[in-house]
Amino acid sequence: RESLLLKSSHPKERSMANYGTIDILIVSAANLTNKESMGKNDPYCKVELAGSTQHFLTQTRKNAGSNCMWEERVRFNVIQGQNALNVYVYEKDSLFKDELIGHASVDLRNAFNAPGAPVDQYVPIADKQTRPSGEVRLVLTFIPLGGVPAGAAAPPPAAGGASGSYAPPSWSNAAKKVQAMNAFSNVQ
Repeated sequence: RESLLLKSSHPKERSMANYGTIDILIVSAANLTNKESMGKNDPYCKVELAGSTQHFLTQTRKNAGSNCMWEERVRFNVIQGQNALNVYVYEKDSLFKDELIGHASVDLRNAFNAPGAPVDQYVPIADKQTRPSGEVRLVLTFIPLGGVPAGAAAPPPAAGGASGSYAPPSWSNAAKKVQAMNAFSNVQ
């Protein structure tokens, strides 16, 4: 199997190419399908590294409705062959089983191909019947075992091992958009 990062023909270099850490910033969700029969969604997000037992749950955002901000960070150790991140968004239910709003599988190879560089992406999620059910914003950064290459900036350390904050880039109005949508939905 060819390495995603190194083009070397040496077998040891090829096998070590994807060893490292994937830094995952779970920023927000937008346009979530409402699963709450009375009221608004109480969404939380679960991410898990395919091919491993590593997973993480964000905090539940009470009465967030269709749009929410998590801004939580987690890091997973990755090895060769672990190329996908499974993302699930659930509606927290205090009486019954939590209901899946949507899910997606995210290809990690873009992050592997740009060690140290944040890969900011909006991931469309779909329900069990594959109907669109919103999107999740993730920022992924791969940190190779040997460290980030010279000239690349590593992501900030995960606060408390799991969460952190994210300042949207200056060209982004995502935070304002989510705040405005939440303010509008709170008025109704």
